[in-house]
Amino acid sequence: MNQNIAHELSSEVTDSFKNRLLGNGKSRNTVKMYSYIAEQFLEFIGYDRERINLESIEKFKEYLAIEKGYSKSSIYLYVRALQSFVNYLEVNDIGRLKAPKRPQKVPNYLVGEEVRAILKSCSDIRERLIVELLVYTGIRVSELCSLRINDIDLNGRTIRIRSGKGDKDRIVVFSEEMLQTLDHTYQ
Repeated sequence: MNQNIAHELSSEVTDSFKNRLLGNGKSRNTVKMYSYIAEQFLEFIGYDRERINLESIEKFKEYLAIEKGYSKSSIYLYVRALQSFVNYLEVNDIGRLKAPKRPQKVPNYLVGEEVRAILKSCSDIRERLIVELLVYTGIRVSELCSLRINDIDLNGRTIRIRSGKGDKDRIVVFSEEMLQTLDHTYQ
């Protein structure tokens, strides 16, 4: 198959897949990741629809684990995305596609000394505010990046998080200490 024709076919398929995911209410981050994974898989199989089968997916998983050194959690994500992609393509001869079990990890938390050391190393009020928001409110980096000034209510000591994980909005409360830093930043 001509590589240019194959790539055009791939772009059409992944664009259509993106639209289906968006239409089904998937978050932007999920759509971006799933379409990226679908594109990688199509490239791995040479954009040949006939090669979309359980064997090629298993070989792709092996490639990710052995050649790329991906973790079980990453491979799990890839398998979930490929399950969705194969379902979208209505390929019925896949059989039972298994994702590896993900290890249950206990999250690592910063202790007080570590937080103080990080805050002390901040060179300006903006850096300090970023660190404080992440540490003291528990918001995600992606949520912080999309934060707008009008999302912060100083009087109510709340922050409105728009389109967080699962594309859900939520309200986060912050402490009196955070209020002082925010107040200083606004002035």
